[in-house]
Amino acid sequence: MKNILPLFLLFCMPLFSTAQSSSKPSEIFLVVQEMPRYFSAVCEEKPKHQRKECANEAMRERIYNNMVYPQEAIDAGVTDVAVVQFVVLPDGQVTDINVVRDPGYGMGEEAGRLVREYLNAGWVPGKQRGRPVAVKFNLPVKFER
Repeated sequence: MKNILPLFLLFCMPLFSTAQSSSKPSEIFLVVQEMPRYFSAVCEEKPKHQRKECANEAMRERIYNNMVYPQEAIDAGVTDVAVVQFVVLPDGQVTDINVVRDPGYGMGEEAGRLVREYLNAGWVPGKQRGRPVAVKFNLPVKFER
């Protein structure tokens, strides 16, 4: 009877350690066979070879329809590109949002806000060997008037 408890613990340990690590992907890919794309119901109805471009257009519309051009950049007459990096998880959620190129004048802050508020969920995940995986994604956001 004394030997049963150590065996029970031995078999349960992997279950407990797996459950704790499931919130953070163990591997984040930079390049995969199918890159993640912004979800749009209209795009998903299109033929497979047209979905990526359609999704990119839907994402651009969402960004530019909700962008608030920073007054500081307007006053300085600045146009530039901010780059936001994030991870698209296997369930399509977005995490680890960081501005990796901030031209200043409030543009980096605005690009980060756009991703956090408007692009933070509902992605079609990237796939490697047919299974959804976590993928790091870089999104350039162009500020021009």
